[in-house]
Amino acid sequence: MTLQGTIFPGDWTFTIRAVFEPDDPSFGDQMFFFHYDYLYEGVDGNIIPGWYVIQLDDPDAAPAVIDRIDRLFENSSNPTKTETEKAFNAGFVTMWGNIGFLVKAIGTAVFFAILLIAANTMMMAGRERIGENAVLKTLGFQDGLLFRLVLVESILITLIGGAIGVFGSKFMFGPGNPVSNFIQGFQVEWSTVILGLVLATLLGAVSGIVPAWQAKNLQVVQALRRVA
Repeated sequence: MTLQGTIFPGDWTFTIRAVFEPDDPSFGDQMFFFHYDYLYEGVDGNIIPGWYVIQLDDPDAAPAVIDRIDRLFENSSNPTKTETEKAFNAGFVTMWGNIGFLVKAIGTAVFFAILLIAANTMMMAGRERIGENAVLKTLGFQDGLLFRLVLVESILITLIGGAIGVFGSKFMFGPGNPVSNFIQGFQVEWSTVILGLVLATLLGAVSGIVPAWQAKNLQVVQALRRVA
């Protein structure tokens, strides 16, 4: 296989010996490894490595190792900035901007927009069912039961929509999704799916509480008079 160099111009020919699959999704598989001697032989002049990877037997020893390495090179011509792989990847993410704040802001705006839409939908449904609720009360349905029926309907509607959204996201942004090419390890975790279902349930409860209360306190005579 021949690659055309950009930083180091020229045609670089390689023989693929193996293909790896990372155990840690945050590491990613969009990498190509070769021996540095091959690069040194094809480029005139000295090449200074930009970073080194150190594997520790004990992850808890990372802070001490980081401090020791940086102290060792702090007075050299090339001082180091040692950090964990997680912090290193997070540094690349911050180059795109404050993604965390952006995602939270968009998520909050979408949540309240959906809340308003769901509340408006349930209020319209409640007004359209005034006659039906009055008939149910005439047939003997208690106020508490009618309250629960309307509330459960609201929760069920938002929960079905939320389930479609979160499970669809889980499927679309699983391992190997296109976004992981830019942000290593980006995928929807099961904890996020559970949180989405909880928020959908909360959304349904909040949007359905007012029409459920109105159905509970509905006066049968007045409601039937409006229908007539």
